[in-house]
Amino acid sequence: MEEDPTSGDVRPLKSGKFKGALRKRVGRYRIVFSLNPSMNCVEIAAILVLTEKTYR
Repeated sequence: MEEDPTSGDVRPLKSGKFKGALRKRVGRYRIVFSLNPSMNCVEIAAILVLTEKTYR
């Protein structure tokens, strides 16, 4: 994620408590993050293990 945080399986979240953030799929894990281009940084909100209740 240091080189290019939007590479790989990255999608925007459209509902739930992380609405508006992006999620990156890495195996069983989901990294929920947002980009701050003006500060050139990635803000990680959560690292979750995928279950049926992950994004609720």
